[in-house]
Amino acid sequence: MSPDGTAPGPLAGLRVVDLTRVIVGPYATQFLGDMGADVIKVESPVGDLTRSVGAQRNADMSANFLIFNRNKRSIVLDLKQPEGQEALRRLIETADVFVVNYRPAALAKLNITYEDLSAINPGLVYCRVVGYGADNPNNAKPAIDDVIQALTGSVALQGDLTGHPSFVGLPMADLTCGLFALGGILGALYRKSRTGEGDEVEVRMYDSMAAFNLSPHLAGESFVPALGPARYARSVSPNRKPFDTADGVITVAPYTDKAWRSFLPLIGRAELLDDPRYATVHARSSHLNELYEIMIPVIKTKTSDEWLRLLEEADVPCSRVQSTQELVEDQALASAGLLTEHEHPTEGRIRLLNNPVRYTRAPNSIRQLPANLGEHSRELLAEVGFSVDEIEAMIASGTTVTPPVTAGQPS
Repeated sequence: MSPDGTAPGPLAGLRVVDLTRVIVGPYATQFLGDMGADVIKVESPVGDLTRSVGAQRNADMSANFLIFNRNKRSIVLDLKQPEGQEALRRLIETADVFVVNYRPAALAKLNITYEDLSAINPGLVYCRVVGYGADNPNNAKPAIDDVIQALTGSVALQGDLTGHPSFVGLPMADLTCGLFALGGILGALYRKSRTGEGDEVEVRMYDSMAAFNLSPHLAGESFVPALGPARYARSVSPNRKPFDTADGVITVAPYTDKAWRSFLPLIGRAELLDDPRYATVHARSSHLNELYEIMIPVIKTKTSDEWLRLLEEADVPCSRVQSTQELVEDQALASAGLLTEHEHPTEGRIRLLNNPVRYTRAPNSIRQLPANLGEHSRELLAEVGFSVDEIEAMIASGTTVTPPVTAGQPS
């Protein structure tokens, strides 16, 4: 059983060495930890950048760090020093997975390329998250979420809706590419379970977001020659937006034939059911903006509560528009057990998001609260064979760091 009393997760017994920073890598490795893997977060002496981003009670333990770094043990290694590189190599020898989001030049300088590490651990699944591939002209440039959003259509698509190019209101490229990395790692692990062979998994942020955005928006460019532009008309319709009611704002989203057959009589426009422009899915897809224009003044005639009652009775998809603050306070979120409270030894009472994926026989769990910088340096160095004297020497030289107070298990 796990320390929290649950059965071991589906990846119990797996060891992951995590040399990633900020969001894209930590998001992927956190999911591996939720599934039961022993995730070892390797940090520099100054720690992950996100330790200092956002609300915080104590230095190096900000909300942004807490959100993306549960279920990990933290070890500090200065990889510019030989002893730090040796410690990392020993950890790699014991690992099933290595995840890194350093630039190629840094990997070569630190001797941690796939060729370097697979030589000491042939079964290693080595996942490298990069901004661009070697064949991309931007390969040598730094890549962050904003830049990737701009290059792969997200910013322009928002401009279609708002009138000016703008960023999506969350680090979408980081989060999406983190999930691509998770999928790539799990695929390589499945192959390893059958062949015993490790592999190199490269996740390119530019490629991943291009594929993500073009999945709906390749549209007419799916054909050669093209039958239309690369845009999914429904998603960028200027009138596809929440509707004003007499006293608020709601979302109304009839999509299927069944939903439209229920909805149009509800707003007093049953005659449109026989209009060839709106009678079929294919026809409607070319005239959705006109339908939305019809809906706008009608939705304003009733209150939000009145519309939601009528729409729900007619089985038409609809909802209130909630802010992120309202989402945190939503009873549905509490009922789902997605937000849980824990007593952290140094940060006090904190909230963490549980993994939304549910297993019946091998559930995800929160076994380790977000760790203080270097919280597990001593124990992990000891696990890979360093003596007490060697560890003390590494602390004295700054090769590793240990905090004065350690965290422990979730309550």
